[in-house]
Amino acid sequence: MKCEIIRDLLPLYIENLCSEESCREVEAHLASCGRCRAEYRNMTAEVPVAETDEERVQKILKEADLFINSKKEVERSFVDRALRVFNLIVFCLAAVCNVLAAAVVIFGYGLRYPSVYLDYKGFLQIFIILYALCPTVISLVNLCIMKRYPGRKKILTRVLSGVLVPAVLAGLIGTVSLFLIPPFCSATSRITAYMKVDKDVEDSVRAAAVCFPAAVPEAAEAAVYHYSKFSTLFEDSWEMEAGWNLPKQEFESEKKRISELRALSQKSETKSGTEYTVSGMVYPEGVSVTVIFDDAAGRIEYRAHFSGSK
Repeated sequence: MKCEIIRDLLPLYIENLCSEESCREVEAHLASCGRCRAEYRNMTAEVPVAETDEERVQKILKEADLFINSKKEVERSFVDRALRVFNLIVFCLAAVCNVLAAAVVIFGYGLRYPSVYLDYKGFLQIFIILYALCPTVISLVNLCIMKRYPGRKKILTRVLSGVLVPAVLAGLIGTVSLFLIPPFCSATSRITAYMKVDKDVEDSVRAAAVCFPAAVPEAAEAAVYHYSKFSTLFEDSWEMEAGWNLPKQEFESEKKRISELRALSQKSETKSGTEYTVSGMVYPEGVSVTVIFDDAAGRIEYRAHFSGSK
């Protein structure tokens, strides 16, 4: 058989499409013809082995997996960048707000209020300002984790980022509440300010005034007076004390007035040595009143205390 015919049959032979007789003819010719044998080697070297259906399916599945994984990686990268930007913005804004809040508490309160009340519930109210520090601290921790452990700790960073939103709201509400109703103390010990009180406690002071003289007696000696009012987000409380020495007649007259006073509820009278004490409550405000008479010195001391929720 001629070489031209054999070369035409080689592609069919390589693909196993020749008949058995043609295959024998081709193989016999290749055994005796070096040129056709070389042509056969070249053709078989260039032609890749045909893939089976299973191999093609596996290849398609691998390509699909690579596409899905690359898509997920792009999404994760976008989420990570978004979280990093979000935490950075929260940190910057929260830090600025913290500085402003500290400036208001340190400098602003001194201009508007006599003094900040840092005792009992007043201290708890000042503690509210620490809520505003939560977003700053959480966002800073989150940024450090993202920088030091890129690609790791993702669950932790996302949880912390999710906590930032309620933390920001809590800090905002706490700070605004603190600015609107700060804890402060208003106080005086000037005798000329006798019975001059803050407007928001006038009703309860008026109730206690039934036990206090309307004004400092003209004959009073060694007169002292102290008034302090504490205001917090939770309650108002005040204390009032006054004392002076009186001549015998005025002393006995005031002693009789207090002992016969009907405005006092839960009234109690005690005597210890030269001191005679009358105490009780004035309702409905719930003001606690105590009056102490020192017979030996001719001195009277008035004390009143009130504490009530807003």
